[in-house]
Amino acid sequence: MNSIANIKKLPHNYDIERSFISCLLMTPDLISESKLKQKDFYTAEHRKIYHSIQTLYKKWLSVDITMLASEWCETDVLFDIASEVASPSSFRSYESVIKQKSIYRSVIGITNKLHSLAYDEWEISEIFTQAKNIIDTPTGSEDKGDELLDVITDFVDNIWIVSSKICEYWYPKLDGLTNGIWPGQLIVIGAWPWTGKTMFAMNIADQIIRQQVNVGFFPLEMTKTEVAKRFIAKRWWIPSNLLDSMKDQKDKIIKDISEWMWTWELWSFKIFKKDNRFDAIHQRIRREAIQNDTKVFVVDHLGLIIEQTKGINKNDIIGYMTAEFKKTAEELWVAIILLSQLNRSGQWNNEPTLNSLRDSWNIEQDANVVMLLHKDPFPTAEAEVKLTLAKVRDWQVWEVKMKFDYPFMRVTEQND
Repeated sequence: MNSIANIKKLPHNYDIERSFISCLLMTPDLISESKLKQKDFYTAEHRKIYHSIQTLYKKWLSVDITMLASEWCETDVLFDIASEVASPSSFRSYESVIKQKSIYRSVIGITNKLHSLAYDEWEISEIFTQAKNIIDTPTGSEDKGDELLDVITDFVDNIWIVSSKICEYWYPKLDGLTNGIWPGQLIVIGAWPWTGKTMFAMNIADQIIRQQVNVGFFPLEMTKTEVAKRFIAKRWWIPSNLLDSMKDQKDKIIKDISEWMWTWELWSFKIFKKDNRFDAIHQRIRREAIQNDTKVFVVDHLGLIIEQTKGINKNDIIGYMTAEFKKTAEELWVAIILLSQLNRSGQWNNEPTLNSLRDSWNIEQDANVVMLLHKDPFPTAEAEVKLTLAKVRDWQVWEVKMKFDYPFMRVTEQND
């Protein structure tokens, strides 16, 4: 019979494993700082290379391609890894991702044992006996597999790796359901036009920088000035539609902004020049994360990104971009908030679902969290907007009521 592991690919990140090994080859002193074990790597070739690197280091021998080739004959693979463009400053980020994936695989392996017994309809009492044996199996037993005690011990020993939340959304119910914003996450906010997804993303960004976390904002359909105006409207309670005509308050606004300019928050919120090319956005994310320690990026929005790849259809292009965004978030240990338009079919008449996302299969597959916004087609200045958590860690669909104050560009959470 087929196990669950055969139906769905086991968690792993091949590229990050290569980048981690590349860091060790570039900076051998990092070997002594590594908390990973040989079994934490997904592929056999990576496990062998990591073991060889550790062996050479323990023998006080030079860790280079020539010495590794003498230990392990697959020189083509070694040269490929050595040519990887990896950043030693991201060493801990690579390590964290590899460790997380390893723990996930171990848990899956344990539960598959019990799944197999249940599918084969063993006696209930025998299944519970086997489960107890798994839990009670001491570390270091003859069983070469990962028993539950080993996995739990491993998790506790490395909890500092997998427990490093970036920040909160600062919406109590939303934070309770999502546990905040985590490194490696791809967060998708989907809505129909004129719902306020950009306004919601800007409110999230504003609340992130208040927590002293750097944010990068990519406005692909607005100018930097338009983004700044919305930000001023929110911060200083000025109706956005009257901002240009309020000359009588110009001096006060300038004075307030001047006082705020020298706070940490101004320097932590970057609005990037409009450039819709995927490569330009991708490269800027990498540069800002590495050089300026930017932890959260907002891209507004997916449908406006231009990818020059030829010969593939729109679905494949969307799939390529979301997969790359996800890979980058995991590699650099950042969070990327990606805004997306919903399909116009059924607009206003029905509440959105995951299927409402354009090219939804690709987005759904890569996203860690999917939020869908829905409002009445004829709202007042202050409208109730329903936020549906269509994908979150427990796979239940949750709803949060929000209030969108459009003139002042403010989004607040409503009490039930």
